[in-house]
Amino acid sequence: MKFKLFVLALVSAAMVFASTASAFTTNPGPGTFQSLTRCLSGSTPIPLTSGQYLRIGWGTSTESQSRNFFAAQNGTLSISDTSGVVATYTWPTGDTSFWTQPTQVTNASQNGGRPFWATFAFFQVNLPPGNYTINASMVVTKTVQDGQTSVPKGTVWFSTSACGLTVQ
Repeated sequence: MKFKLFVLALVSAAMVFASTASAFTTNPGPGTFQSLTRCLSGSTPIPLTSGQYLRIGWGTSTESQSRNFFAAQNGTLSISDTSGVVATYTWPTGDTSFWTQPTQVTNASQNGGRPFWATFAFFQVNLPPGNYTINASMVVTKTVQDGQTSVPKGTVWFSTSACGLTVQ
């Protein structure tokens, strides 16, 4: 009987540790971030004030699809200047420490007015004023669904290289 209680206590402790090992972040609020998708739409560097955030998001039709995405995603984002890499953000598969809890959104101008679940990753940039370059690669290790499309295992779902960043 003591052995069973010991195993139960050990398993319970492991579950508590596992559930707290990858906590979510909070949204820093409007006006404190710029979207990394700006890297995809032009040659103008992303403007930031030191201490602000770079943001990327993921949307799904259901909350469970968001949870499946969390379990499959990982990535690396690096910021360089002429001397080399000056900041790196790396997270293993399943880590949600850069991500917000999925939140249901209803907006008439998005998703045909149908509700969807949104989550965002935030990367705080604490660098001195100057010009930098962003490189990022974010991958899913399992096939995930967003409600409209399927993203196959091993797919880079977001990447950018040589994206300009100006810290003011």
